[in-house]
Amino acid sequence: MCTRKEKVAPIVPPGKTDAETFFICTENSHHYNPRIDGEFVVWQDECNGNMDIYGFDLSTKSEFPICTNESKQEHVAISGNIIIWVDHRKRSSDYDIYGYDLSNKSEFFINSIRKPTGPWRGPDIDGNFIVWEDDREGYWEKYGYDISGYDLKTGTQFSICANPSEQAYPKVSGNIIVWTDFRNGSGDIYGYNLSTKAEFPICTNEAYQGWAEICDNIVVWQDERNGNMDIYGYNLSTGTEFPICTELHKQNKPHVSGTTVVWEDERHSWWEEELNYWFYGYDLSKEKEFPIARYETIFGIQDFSDGIIVYYDIEEELYENIVGLILP
Repeated sequence: MCTRKEKVAPIVPPGKTDAETFFICTENSHHYNPRIDGEFVVWQDECNGNMDIYGFDLSTKSEFPICTNESKQEHVAISGNIIIWVDHRKRSSDYDIYGYDLSNKSEFFINSIRKPTGPWRGPDIDGNFIVWEDDREGYWEKYGYDISGYDLKTGTQFSICANPSEQAYPKVSGNIIVWTDFRNGSGDIYGYNLSTKAEFPICTNEAYQGWAEICDNIVVWQDERNGNMDIYGYNLSTGTEFPICTELHKQNKPHVSGTTVVWEDERHSWWEEELNYWFYGYDLSKEKEFPIARYETIFGIQDFSDGIIVYYDIEEELYENIVGLILP
C-alpha cells in the first residue's frame, strides 16, 4: 500500500495564497495518469513490480487496490462507481478493456480493442458510454472509423466516425462525444450526438485545434489560431464559440468541470531558468480568469473534477507523487 503525507505547500502566484494541496500517494514506486471523479482518484501503480490499478477515497482518506493482476494494466478512467482500464492479461495483439464496479467490488470484462500505434490518451467513460481510438487493422484509416464506442447498458459496440482520415483523443460527457479530427489537415474539433446519431463540427478554424475536453454543454480545447497555444470554448446549448485565454504566452491542456476551466500556463516562465507550470482557471459563470498556483512539475494537470486538480510530481529519487489541489 502507498504511504501518505498530509500536505505539500504550493508556490502561489502574487495575490493568491489559499490554494490547498495534499498528497494522495507517495510510495517509492512509479505512479502514472491519475484520474478523478467525485470522491475517488484512480491511477496506474508499479508498487508491485508491474503496472496495476489503485484507487483512493477522498472522503475516508483510504487507498485500495482495484486490479493487481500479474499482467500490465494501464490507461485508467473513472465515472461514478465504474472504473475502466486497458488490460494486457491475454497477451495477444489485441488488448482488452476491463471494468470495476465500486458499488459491489466486482471486476468485469468489457471489450477487446487494438491500441493505435501513435500517441494515445486511452479510453474515456461517462455514465454508460465508453469511447476510444481503434486501430483494429493495424493503422487507423483502414478500419473505416477511428473512434469506437461501447454501451455498458446494452453491451454493444458501435462506430462513431466513418471518415477515412485520422480521428484522435475522444472524450464523452452525457450523450455527446468530442474528438480531434484531421480530415481538413491541421486538426479540428468535431462532435457526435449519441441520441440523434449525428456528427457535427465544433471548430474548423484553419489553424490547429486539439486536446478537446467536455463537461455537460461546454467543450474546451487548445488552439493555435493566434500563433501560439490558447484556450477556446464552445457552448453546445447556444452554438457559440468563445475565447477563454488568449494571453501572449502558451496555454495548453485545458480541463473543464461544471463552470470552471483550468489549464497549464507559461506566461511567467521567464521568471525561472527552467520551465515551471502555472495553473490558471476561468469561471464561466463570472467570465473571470484567476491564477491558482505554480508547481515545479514537468507533468502538469492530469485531471480535474468538482474543484480538485490531480497531478503528479517527481522527487529526487525520480519517483512520482500523486498530488491533489483544491481550488480556492
